[in-house]
Amino acid sequence: MKSKIFAALGLAVIDLRRTNNEGGPAAAKAAERGRTLARFVNAEPTIDKEDLWFGDNKAFSGVVFKQITAYEELPGDRKDFRMRGTGMTKRSGGE
Repeated sequence: MKSKIFAALGLAVIDLRRTNNEGGPAAAKAAERGRTLARFVNAEPTIDKEDLWFGDNKAFSGVVFKQITAYEELPGDRKDFRMRGTGMTKRSGGE
């Protein structure tokens, strides 16, 4: 899988890297383990801090407007991403 950059979730950017060609040795090692590297850019100016959920797990927490996170390893399976204001649980987002 090549690098994928998603402009999704309203005003967020998620950058996924799965191959050596696109993400260097760290991405290749993560891919060997069935994982991917992801980072999150909070481009939502109306909420102080955002959490990004990957499925039922919080992948990034407390990301302020214009902040770009470091890459983190996430499971390589397909799940939905959801943005929530920091401190909101899965249920408090209206689900």
